[in-house]
Amino acid sequence: MLRKTMAVCAVLCMVLTSAAQAQRRARRPRARPPVLGLKLLTGLSGEVEFDGTGPGFPDPLEFGDRARWDLDPSYGLAVELQFPQGRHLSLGGQLSLLRWNADRASDVGWNRNAIIALSFVPRVRVAANRRVDLYAALPLGIGRDQMDESWNAWLEDAFGLHIGVLVGIQYAAERSVFLLAELGYSLHSFSQDHQIWPGDVQVGIGQVVLDVGVAFGMN
Repeated sequence: MLRKTMAVCAVLCMVLTSAAQAQRRARRPRARPPVLGLKLLTGLSGEVEFDGTGPGFPDPLEFGDRARWDLDPSYGLAVELQFPQGRHLSLGGQLSLLRWNADRASDVGWNRNAIIALSFVPRVRVAANRRVDLYAALPLGIGRDQMDESWNAWLEDAFGLHIGVLVGIQYAAERSVFLLAELGYSLHSFSQDHQIWPGDVQVGIGQVVLDVGVAFGMN
């Protein structure tokens, strides 16, 4: 009799334990799936700063060891993958291509250069309502400034660092389709070899950015 009673109690304990675990799992919020984003990058007002260690720069640019030029509007594309880490944080990465030029360079017929960048992008987000999220992002990483042939007689290609600050809004158009827009500022920094005189040129590219895109939940 005692054995039967103990067996029944053991079975009841197992059933109750399983039910409690199932209830805890049901209460636990469902993890959000990763989100894959495709973005159109645009750069608005900004400057490129050259700080050279040589005796000067060649014609037709005609400026000395240090100069600041206004940037032409830039444009590019990016692919971003975000992994939600709870209600308010997500971590991700981004691969981007940005085409840029300076006004004085375009005036003398020099073409656009390309920055290929790989970024780590943490985000902090707040839900405004069921469909809208507001977020802030801090992209930072490494990039390569790929100089066009028209610039290549002056500066060599180089790797460098970049950092940015973005605020954005994401709208859930469908269950797993999101529209997004971002506004912020980005800064790229490169140390590039001078092609004519010995020494490096420190190149800093800072620009207000406006990005738009679409993202897909990877269910």
